[in-house]
Amino acid sequence: MILAPSQRCFDIIMASEGDKLRAYADPKTKAEPWTIGYGHTGKDVHSSLVWTQAQAVAALHSDVSHVAFSINHALGGKPTTQGQFDALCSLGFNVGAGKLLGSTLWRMHVAGNHDGAAAQFALWDDKGTAVQHGLDIRRAKERALYLL
Repeated sequence: MILAPSQRCFDIIMASEGDKLRAYADPKTKAEPWTIGYGHTGKDVHSSLVWTQAQAVAALHSDVSHVAFSINHALGGKPTTQGQFDALCSLGFNVGAGKLLGSTLWRMHVAGNHDGAAAQFALWDDKGTAVQHGLDIRRAKERALYLL
């Protein structure tokens, strides 16, 4: 069964990423990668880029659809609830689908160890950085959604 991200997935991403219509430098590197909208990065993003709200939402939906495709493909029919899928899409959007699909969290999920997988969300933070607090909040929301 092919799943699609629900509004709950987008709500977590939008609340966590914020709505920035002017491109900004990466908080860690103070340079590339440049980001705009709700966490969109790529070759199309540069320091002077400005978007409309509609462009930000469209890019978010496009970016998350790529993550959702990768997750659906990798699931290979393994049972997954809508809440689990949404949480995995939110995390995959944030860290990259490749990192998610190679993780202990992913291996636990596909093995059916959902309690173990849920416990893994808290480990995806940046300890000691300026973004740690925000990531802690995001991961708690993702974990809660995963357990729905």
